[in-house]
Amino acid sequence: QTDPFFGPVGYVTEMVYIDRADSAKARSGLESAVDALKDGKSIAIAPEGTRSPTPRLLPFKKGPFHLALVAGVPVVPVAISGSWGILKPRSLVVTPGVVRVQCLQPVDVSPWQPDDARGLTEHVHGLVREALAETEVESA
Repeated sequence: QTDPFFGPVGYVTEMVYIDRADSAKARSGLESAVDALKDGKSIAIAPEGTRSPTPRLLPFKKGPFHLALVAGVPVVPVAISGSWGILKPRSLVVTPGVVRVQCLQPVDVSPWQPDDARGLTEHVHGLVREALAETEVESA
């Protein structure tokens, strides 16, 4: 089911949707994503895979990192803080607030092999977790 906001945005921005319920469609979507990366396009992926029910960072899925490894492209981690209180899960009410978006240094994937997507996933998760922890200290 397509989100009513992101559906039209996805169409305009050539978004690739991955249908995790249908493995054949998921593989096809992943192949399109790898081709796009190899063609020099950037892809934004929410590595948690779902909206967190709390402000806490969830574990990352390894799929996005496997994509980067197969395509041989760097990963640019992005740490977003403050958004949970502005638009809570399953809510249509937007509350004014400040969102901080930190684009971290790109991570070269060449030290990892395609079969070590888990290692890359954990490494990037640690970088984002560390950036978010620094944000909490600064805002305290």
